[in-house]
Amino acid sequence: MIAIFGMIYLYSSESKQPFIGQPKELNKALLLQEMENGRLLLRIDSIINLDRSIQNMVETEDGIFFEVRIGAIENFSLNKFNDNIQKINYSTIDGSTFIILGKFRDADDANLFRNDLKSIGISNTFIVSKLDGEIISVDK
Repeated sequence: MIAIFGMIYLYSSESKQPFIGQPKELNKALLLQEMENGRLLLRIDSIINLDRSIQNMVETEDGIFFEVRIGAIENFSLNKFNDNIQKINYSTIDGSTFIILGKFRDADDANLFRNDLKSIGISNTFIVSKLDGEIISVDK
């Protein structure tokens, strides 16, 4: 008999179903707590996103960055278009120009952006990982 009540108690505590004779006030309190937890999780998520935005706005090369790039265009310079281009970042290495479409602190964010670019038809994207301004890997 004790084993049966023990199983009922375990089931009710795991499934959040009311235990036999459990007051309705506890169910209401549990529901209110779950709603508050949901609000707190949304707040934490917005703080994390704000932190990422602030980190991406900082003009520094310190730390790790993941740049989403296209190109490897030889004998091409964007300098002649500077007056007409709103904002485009690029780098030139050994005579090849690479257009930088995004710069992220988080590799997952860089991959999401790259996948979105591929979904709209920009297939020649790759990610360059940089540590303190130096390239440490290229993911094609």
